[in-house]
Amino acid sequence: MILRYLKERKQFGAPLAAFQINQQKLVHMLGNVQAMVLVGWRLCKLYEKEKMTPGQASLAKVWLTDSFLWYI
Repeated sequence: MILRYLKERKQFGAPLAAFQINQQKLVHMLGNVQAMVLVGWRLCKLYEKEKMTPGQASLAKVWLTDSFLWYI
């Protein structure tokens, strides 16, 4: 959705996707989303093995919520 918008919207005669700052923001966002998925996956595995601690759950909750809200 975001990529389509950046390709369609033009500024100074060029699509917004052509500007490096927007490319960098997209790459940063993709990296964080992938990291959030991996953290969630890892916590699920720890929970299944009954090895997840409350500290791990709290840390993940804070980080995931913070990261998610940054993109809204």
